[in-house]
Amino acid sequence: MATERETTDRMRAIVRHFSNNQSKAADALGVHRATVGRILNEDQAPSEETLAAMERLEQSGIMETPRDGAGARQNYRRASQTTDERRVMGDRHLPVYGLAAGSTIGQHVMSDDPVEYVSSPMALDTVKDAYALIVTGSSMSPAYEPGDYIFLHPYRTPRPGDYIAIQEMTDAGIVVSIKRFLKLDDEWLLTQQFNPQSEVKFRRDRILACHRVLRSNELFGL
Repeated sequence: MATERETTDRMRAIVRHFSNNQSKAADALGVHRATVGRILNEDQAPSEETLAAMERLEQSGIMETPRDGAGARQNYRRASQTTDERRVMGDRHLPVYGLAAGSTIGQHVMSDDPVEYVSSPMALDTVKDAYALIVTGSSMSPAYEPGDYIFLHPYRTPRPGDYIAIQEMTDAGIVVSIKRFLKLDDEWLLTQQFNPQSEVKFRRDRILACHRVLRSNELFGL
């Protein structure tokens, strides 16, 4: 019988297959997203139905290492184990905050408390105050789709072309916008959104924080 750690590693591999998107992994398994999160955090053991769904997905051919025999199981364990040569997921868990749609396109209110915790990519494992957001809305599609998870480094300076999460003080309170950084001057932060395609300006004196979204190659060494 598989140990709890082995089951967690299997779920982590499934989520990674779906670009670290727990919602898409949950849809493929036919379970609620919260179930995937609790299994990853080892707060809940998967039910027999969930284990069967994981087995079916692993044997469907879309996973890199289907579990179809002792040899495949051993290969899966070797691939999923953390090694000194290639360690992509850390031991820490990052808080994940939800975003509720705001009154302006592309603006969202960040939840006060984490909605869940996820395993930290190694690139953020020792970064103080690192966190993740669940994308809401389609203003940055196709770069980021609703339900995607993005990981943020609060201390890495954004460069032109980077994606950023902007925390801004407005008349309605603090809102968060996910945009592509273009330039910053003494008065304005100039950004880009994709859907609809437009340039969006933020008054610098209203910006509380501007955190850089790390790309996949930065997070996982791809």
